[in-house]
Amino acid sequence: MDIKISRRRISVKAAAAIALVAAVLLFALYSAWWLSLSRLMKQSLDDWTAQRMAAGWTVTTGSRATHGFPGPVRLVLDAPSVMDAAGNRWQGPELSVSLSPLHPDHVKIQAPGRHILTLAKGLPVEIKARQAKAVVAIAPSGWRQLDLDLAGVEGLGGRLDAATLVLTRLTAPGRPVDERTASFRLRIDLAGATLPDLPGLALGRGLRSARLEARLMGGLGRGDLKSALTAWRDGGGTLEVDHLALDWPPFTLEGQGTLALDDAMQPMFSSSCAVGGLFQGLDRLAQNGAVRRQDARMARMVLNALSHPGPDGKPQVTVPLSLQRQTLYLGPLPLLTVAKLPW
Repeated sequence: MDIKISRRRISVKAAAAIALVAAVLLFALYSAWWLSLSRLMKQSLDDWTAQRMAAGWTVTTGSRATHGFPGPVRLVLDAPSVMDAAGNRWQGPELSVSLSPLHPDHVKIQAPGRHILTLAKGLPVEIKARQAKAVVAIAPSGWRQLDLDLAGVEGLGGRLDAATLVLTRLTAPGRPVDERTASFRLRIDLAGATLPDLPGLALGRGLRSARLEARLMGGLGRGDLKSALTAWRDGGGTLEVDHLALDWPPFTLEGQGTLALDDAMQPMFSSSCAVGGLFQGLDRLAQNGAVRRQDARMARMVLNALSHPGPDGKPQVTVPLSLQRQTLYLGPLPLLTVAKLPW
């Protein structure tokens, strides 16, 4: 009996010793993997910086530090700044890049705080964000999806409660794509926007919500942004808007359309949309002087004849929404003036 008890104790001790050795070995392997990811993140940043600077960019990061063990690897840049060859510049707050050793195919980037954007030969614009987070999903061929989340954004005299953007790559990088093939899918959601106090803003500054779902048809070219978009336009590229929804009191809008670039590299858009709140909207436009009162009365008569009950039972009319020469039109009525893209 004593011999059996002694053997059992030896077996338990041996098992405990083996478990301890296995735990130490796993911890050592995990630590080595964590350190290798840390080195990889720093080397990737160095490689990207060298490539950009070779193309004429200026890139600074301030001090760099790695934190987080044994959790996600967290590379912190305390004073990031990027300026491209054309002189466009971004200066940001402290920025952190995180990578989980258990899920190394997803990179998380966070940069809440004060961002300064300066276009070439332009004045700096300050934008503050309570939350600014991006997650990049990576595949062997390159990135495959970008998820961006913003909250509490202020700048240019406006405010945005929340925004999300999801950009998905649908084709492999470098693969030739014609204008009949979708190369990217895009979804944007906005909530609680107070627009800047711009001239020609006929409907007021309060935009409750907006949603855009679209596909980029055709492939982007190489080079800087203008060169890439020029090649895309010249190849017949368009942005096919599969779903557009706005709640801009008193108007509500839902529809589909197509966006392209004109000869001056400015956006032009055409769509057919179901619009609610038309009669209240016409009153608002007449009060703001965006349309003449007699034109508003005439439009009421025409729209009343064309209206039909919407899902909520209220009158709704299907009308074209278009963007031409920096002016957004609802049918023939101008809603707002859009700033010209400063190429």
